[in-house]
Amino acid sequence: WPPSNVLLALASFAEGSAEAGDLKQAEQATSAILSHVLEMRSRLGSVPLSSWAQQRWMDLAWVVEWLLDRSPAHPAVTKNTSELLHTLALLHAQGYDREAYFEQPGPLGASGNSHNVNVAQGLKSTAVLFRFNASYTFDGRTPRELALRRMARLDREVGLPSGMYNGDEFLPSPPTRSPSRGIELCGVAEAIWSYAC
Repeated sequence: WPPSNVLLALASFAEGSAEAGDLKQAEQATSAILSHVLEMRSRLGSVPLSSWAQQRWMDLAWVVEWLLDRSPAHPAVTKNTSELLHTLALLHAQGYDREAYFEQPGPLGASGNSHNVNVAQGLKSTAVLFRFNASYTFDGRTPRELALRRMARLDREVGLPSGMYNGDEFLPSPPTRSPSRGIELCGVAEAIWSYAC
């Protein structure tokens, strides 16, 4: 797994520390995140994203956007703004293309990249993209249009009465809306996180 889980936890810790008035701990956590992201950026040229990190690049990008939201209050973040923006572009370029996945012809479950948790995490890719590139489009569609289309498609092909979609590990192929298939809890948790973005 990529380091995104730790980085997300550190971001939550920084926010909680700041709200509790412990600005020193908040600053230390933010500095640790920035140091990691800058080191990651320096390595992405020779060690590109792969495996889970490639599938879930948008979590790493969200952390970079979180850092950018802290500028100009954090001079080190401000100083590295161009590097952080370049990191976002690299993550998108090296990450798995969820826009192409959701817009592909044929059933989603027939794709080799239909692991339900990756699909749930991929739901937020357009929101993450929009934050650092408001003019982003895919096949002439805006991020808002893409987000609505993917939700409608999931519901149409594999939707469940609960509001989730079938995915007992992978999306079913052939597509089915039968509730006997179900969804694993990890997919539900990641979808909730994606909806929050």
